Amino acid sequence: MTVAQIDKPYQVITDRILTLLEQGTVPWHQPWDSVTGLPRNLFSQRPYRGMNVWLLTAMGYPSPCWATFNQVKTAGGSVRKGERGVPVVFWKIYTKEDPESGDEDKRFVLRYFTVFNAAQLDGVAIPEIRVTPSSFTPIERCVQLVGSMPNRPTIIESHQRAFYKPATDTLHMPSPPCFHSPEAYYATVFHELTQNADTRIMPRRMCSARCQRAFRRGCTA
Repeated sequence: MTVAQIDKPYQVITDRILTLLEQGTVPWHQPWDSVTGLPRNLFSQRPYRGMNVWLLTAMGYPSPCWATFNQVKTAGGSVRKGERGVPVVFWKIYTKEDPESGDEDKRFVLRYFTVFNAAQLDGVAIPEIRVTPSSFTPIERCVQLVGSMPNRPTIIESHQRAFYKPATDTLHMPSPPCFHSPEAYYATVFHELTQNADTRIMPRRMCSARCQRAFRRGCTA
């Protein structure tokens, strides 16, 4: 195995994380949990682990189920044209026995493969997702502050991510019970409302190219 082959998985994941950061998403910083549970394989239902949880959850798809192209093809389904997958990683163990001592030498090599979300597939059965009920106690003062904001954008809940979309002047949020605490929910709301105020105060012609890309795409927490 060449050095390039060994380094490629690290570079693929590094590039993926940098792309998310450039979009304003910090994969490992999310003060809420998905009501659908951890990302898992569509067919085996085994949950993904490690950094894969960050990488897949950050994509914001409504389904927690993922599968490789070959798994989907074997099941008689297909990936929709134009859809792009997400890299996930795993450790492959190579074992070599020493001919003289008989001892086994193990090497751990990072490998990666690409998976697609259930929402990107056709022709496969998608299992029903059980939503875990939870409770949420609003903070009265925070409710008043949000409600009294002049020209406040419409807040749309039940989304997988938190972001403000300037093009439609809408603030998208996960459901309040998904958050680790009421404080975490309102901290995220106020952060996104700041994005709203920023786009109103700062003219688009003065924005950097990166800011204008965020304007078109939506500003993400």
